[in-house]
Amino acid sequence: MRGYHLGDKVWLEPGVHKVSVMCTTSTSWGADMVGAEVEVDVQPGFTYFLATDPIQNTSDKPHITVTKKEAR
Repeated sequence: MRGYHLGDKVWLEPGVHKVSVMCTTSTSWGADMVGAEVEVDVQPGFTYFLATDPIQNTSDKPHITVTKKEAR
């Protein structure tokens, strides 16, 4: 839903999770938004960052990259 922001942080218990995300690319004429799912194997003591390249075509599924970083 346009204008509705669920947030960009979630807390998950350790284990394998399928996460549904909305990928957005902002342009001068508006924003393109595409939903996608990614599987994340959450391990204790780490923070995970999800990213994708800008959406070129809303009919394409975004390729989501998961980066794991040791938590402080």
